Amino acid sequence: MFKNLTGKIPIIINFILATTLLGTSVGCSKQGESPLTILSIAAGEVTISKAGNHPFLPVNVGTKLEAGDVIQSGNASSATITFFDGSTIELGAGTQLEIASLNITKSGTTTILLKQKLGETVSHVVKLIDPKSRYEIETISAVAAVKGSTMIVTVEATGATSVGNEEGTISIIAKGVEVAVPVGNHVVALPGQPPSQPVPGTRPETITTPVYVDPTADLFDKNGAPTTSENYLDIVKSQVSLTAGIYTVHIELNEHCPEKTNEPTTFIEWDILLDTDNNANTGTKWPLIGNDIGYDYMGRVTLGNSTYGQGLLKVASNTWSDIDYIVAVFNYAKVGNILELYIPAEAIGNPDSFHWIIAVRKYLNADPPNQPSVSDKSPNEGHYQFP
Repeated sequence: MFKNLTGKIPIIINFILATTLLGTSVGCSKQGESPLTILSIAAGEVTISKAGNHPFLPVNVGTKLEAGDVIQSGNASSATITFFDGSTIELGAGTQLEIASLNITKSGTTTILLKQKLGETVSHVVKLIDPKSRYEIETISAVAAVKGSTMIVTVEATGATSVGNEEGTISIIAKGVEVAVPVGNHVVALPGQPPSQPVPGTRPETITTPVYVDPTADLFDKNGAPTTSENYLDIVKSQVSLTAGIYTVHIELNEHCPEKTNEPTTFIEWDILLDTDNNANTGTKWPLIGNDIGYDYMGRVTLGNSTYGQGLLKVASNTWSDIDYIVAVFNYAKVGNILELYIPAEAIGNPDSFHWIIAVRKYLNADPPNQPSVSDKSPNEGHYQFP
């Protein structure tokens, strides 16, 4: 089985940690049962893990949902949950949502607590007359609270959370700081940081390049001559996008990413070279890999034997910093030939544009630092432009 791997603390572990933050569930309405909540609409591939500790299985419209259940919508899929008070939440494609707590007291105080682990939801919440009633969505980065509103919550793979307000009263809480989200605005919270100030628009803007296709079977050796090797060294597609201040570098390979290298001494690097000043005469020149650019930063995921690693190199100071990444993700949205790097815009100087190249390199034990045995790059000549 291939692994879910991320830089620093794995995202899957972060989600597990986030699950513990909300504490124990609030008591239920009757004989230990949750008040009636159902899956009211489903399109495409929608699955459920009962109580969060069972395999994900297809779920039918009309199925009763209870505290602890985890709902997952697949690629090009959607679902709607209708709660006992008439509120609804719509799950977009590639979304995972846990029902943490459902409760209504004899006095009419309602509690709906959810944990959103990935993707986008739109909540339509009935007006909460009782001031003690709660409708909240917790993510790895923040808690979004709403009282009679329409709220959009987006959670990126990095954990970056955006909360948008279409109508009503909404706030976001992170690191002990609460920020009100005005109607027509959104607020972003990154893991471990307080929320941003409100930004116009109910969703963060995404700026993206086209998906660039690279020829297959175009590996080359340290002299630039054609060669052959493992297919996971062969770049198939790449794309760079910017959302909520984080660049996502998306790389697709010609084969599943490996759990470990074929030889214990082999070392593999998947890189993005970033010419952030768009000046080929500054930074580092390396025609074998970098074509016509002088790169100022290099984002990297590495594999040595069975250990993955990561880093962001600032060429001018020859210093490294941490970045998040995912490699070999097997789930409802991605397959194992995908690798992604997540680079904060501020970490590379918040450039308005930059030139970039994707490179993969394989080093054997005796290879000098700049003479990999096998490489691939995309594009094979020139460079790509962001945006």
